[in-house]
Amino acid sequence: MTIWCTFLGLLTLLPTAAGSDALLVYSDESPRVFLGCLNCSKYDSSSVWNQYGDYGSAYSVTSMHNRFGLYGGKYSALSPCNAYTSMPPLVVDRDGNYYGRLTANRYRTDRFGSSVKVLAAICEE
Repeated sequence: MTIWCTFLGLLTLLPTAAGSDALLVYSDESPRVFLGCLNCSKYDSSSVWNQYGDYGSAYSVTSMHNRFGLYGGKYSALSPCNAYTSMPPLVVDRDGNYYGRLTANRYRTDRFGSSVKVLAAICEE
């Protein structure tokens, strides 16, 4: 699957969770829903790259890889894959420091720096 091959290239773009703070993704709704860790190992149960976990599976309701779900669909207001969303997920560290929005919406000025490459792996069909 090309998603997982693309992920290997992303490891050089994102700091590893072991070496620095984990980059966590949360939905922009109330209450916020945890959507996984961006820079955790693909073997970590909270990683968005763990295809067998709640946050990396193509079938999980809390996964951005679920293209038919709230958090992965092209047309969902809560999905980073929706190019026009006004409510994309937030990227924060464990201390709550804000890094931006994980979004395909090019018009968001608060877009997470690595969004384009990360989304290529998450939103790929």
